[in-house]
Amino acid sequence: VARLRTNLGTAPPNRVYITPPTHHSSTMLWQLSFFSTLLSLLDPLAQRTLILTALAHHTNKSHIDWVTGEASGTDSYFSIPSLFWIIDSYLAVTNDTQLLNETVGTISLSEWLGNTSLEWEKRVVPTVSPYLADYGDHTAQLLPCLPSYTNIIPALQAQNVYMMRAVANLRQLQGDLEESSRIRELAKQVAAATIANLWNNNTWVALVADPDTRLYRPERSKGVLDAAYICSGMRQDLPRNVRDSMADAITTKWKVRFAHSNSDGALTLLAIALLDNRFDRFVSLLQTVQVAEYSGPTNACGGWDGGPAFAELIVKVLFGVRYQLGTEPSLWLPRSSRVISGKLSNIRRDGASLMNVC
Repeated sequence: VARLRTNLGTAPPNRVYITPPTHHSSTMLWQLSFFSTLLSLLDPLAQRTLILTALAHHTNKSHIDWVTGEASGTDSYFSIPSLFWIIDSYLAVTNDTQLLNETVGTISLSEWLGNTSLEWEKRVVPTVSPYLADYGDHTAQLLPCLPSYTNIIPALQAQNVYMMRAVANLRQLQGDLEESSRIRELAKQVAAATIANLWNNNTWVALVADPDTRLYRPERSKGVLDAAYICSGMRQDLPRNVRDSMADAITTKWKVRFAHSNSDGALTLLAIALLDNRFDRFVSLLQTVQVAEYSGPTNACGGWDGGPAFAELIVKVLFGVRYQLGTEPSLWLPRSSRVISGKLSNIRRDGASLMNVC
């Protein structure tokens, strides 16, 4: 739902925001991350305000309230990677490096990004691996819908890789090549440990700790979240056989569960595109998407966020528009057939000019 909001103390005036159903005033960072590039393209000022609001009340809370400016909702370990996605997308689209000088508590945002990307080191279990983090067994902070999905989970290991590589890119642009190289090497080690320990019999597993013995056992992943976050965080590290197996598994699950337009479906299709660099399967699955129906006060099943998440998917995959801080926008696999044809008009090139993509 897009609503004109002119009375929000924390938001720029006269802006249109994509929000939850009409009686809500908060937005979920996890969901916003799925279309963070789109929001930065459409209204960078609103996106900058969202980032500063989230950082001003920095916690692991899942939601930011546009009316009060307060963090709300449940604690979630997925909120920090989601905020990273939002910040990374905003910087890439706008090149607003002044944002990095804003303070988070007593340090700059640039320092905060670096520190946060290495928070996983405090959760390492040396008896398992010096590169894997244990996020505990509080399911509400992980995935409430999967009670057995706890402790050392693949999705968050992969997002640690993503966050470190985002910071490494930033340090390289800032001229700190030694620190950039150090963080890249660390990210490579985490990615390798994730594959070695959590890819088991052609599937991703979590290592779940027994509450009494603290011994870890593998627990098969029951959703596509692992695949989606692993693709976004460490696709370049995955062997070909792993990518092929993941793509086949996601396709099967898609046909059973995800043929509707919510953000989970969009994230799943992004994983398919990243896994096999082909667009025939991606387009065929995209064409099966049905309109989601409203389903309750939080619209959890239908997903109010589905529309913009799919719109971002079309921009990033079908048209292949990619943004990265410090460089001109580029096209992903520009010579590969997209199966269908189209034109994307008036998309932001930089702060002052637009471009068309055919």
